Amino acid sequence: CNNCTKPISYVTDAHPGISWRPKAALARARRGTGANARGMKVLCLCVANSARSQMAQGLFEAQSGFCTQVESAGSKPSGKVNPYAVKVMAEKGIDLSSNTSKSIEQVGAENFDLIVTLCAEEVCPHVPGGKKIHWPIPDPAGHGGSEEEQMERFRTARDEIERRIKDFVASQ
Repeated sequence: CNNCTKPISYVTDAHPGISWRPKAALARARRGTGANARGMKVLCLCVANSARSQMAQGLFEAQSGFCTQVESAGSKPSGKVNPYAVKVMAEKGIDLSSNTSKSIEQVGAENFDLIVTLCAEEVCPHVPGGKKIHWPIPDPAGHGGSEEEQMERFRTARDEIERRIKDFVASQ
């Protein structure tokens, strides 16, 4: 950032100049008071914004009442949501069919309380804004194989993202 020289850890550290107290923010949200009275705003990031970040967006949205806004974006958006991501999320009752692949600039990353990066093999986008959490989920796309093999890779990614989101929400 422009205000300091200390780098931000992608694992769990908040920016050194920001006081991050998610439990207090959520308590205010449940009471209906304070600046963050409606809950947390979450941004899910990966490179293409076609699979992992889209699934994370749908799974965060499914956590009833936790977030007031959830968006996903990518540093190099593919222009479409991967059809396997749409299919495996439909298995959980989550519809991604109308989602679109967006750039970080389109969503305004600086407006979010929590930024979750989901890159594993590639370099994750770095953006200013809220608390950053990095969950290195292998990209299920682009590895070829039969339809069932591809579906299994997407299910594995979906289930790992879902586990991490549930653990995070429970810890708040």
